[in-house]
Amino acid sequence: MEGAVVQPGALEVAQTTRLRDAVQLAGGATDQANLKKVRVIRANGVESVHDLTKLGPTPVVEPGDSIFVEPIDRTKQIVVKGAVRSPGAIDHKPGMTIQDALKQAEPFEGLQVDSVSVVKEVNGITSTEEVLMKDIHAVALQPGETVVVAYQRSSFSDREIITILAIAILILILVRK
Repeated sequence: MEGAVVQPGALEVAQTTRLRDAVQLAGGATDQANLKKVRVIRANGVESVHDLTKLGPTPVVEPGDSIFVEPIDRTKQIVVKGAVRSPGAIDHKPGMTIQDALKQAEPFEGLQVDSVSVVKEVNGITSTEEVLMKDIHAVALQPGETVVVAYQRSSFSDREIITILAIAILILILVRK
């Protein structure tokens, strides 16, 4: 196991070990890992690339396989994090806007957010800029920037609060008997 994992090096795996589990056996991916591009090179030389940000099973790794977890290339990629279906690195294209990046990262259906954050690092200084959703089509991204889509804060409805209180009262009544 090589690349952006906590403990690179040789691994002993069972014959039923899946790729995602093999990455965990190497201590997991680092925060610089591009989990959309995990390469498996079989002993026979056949190479495949897998996206570990997607749900579902991953291929079983075999003795003799080489696994490489691609690091994010901050000179050529931007990163999207948070409430999206496909978080991680996206190849930057000149003129790419926040809206373009979000189309690729696929925000969760029905997500209602007022703004997203763009995290930049210049000369070792990190800054965060909040961008209103009405402006995401006009804000161009630069390689190395990170777009953060906040998860919605969920609040309890009146019905949920009444249900919780009713259950709590029933528990108190049962405990006192």
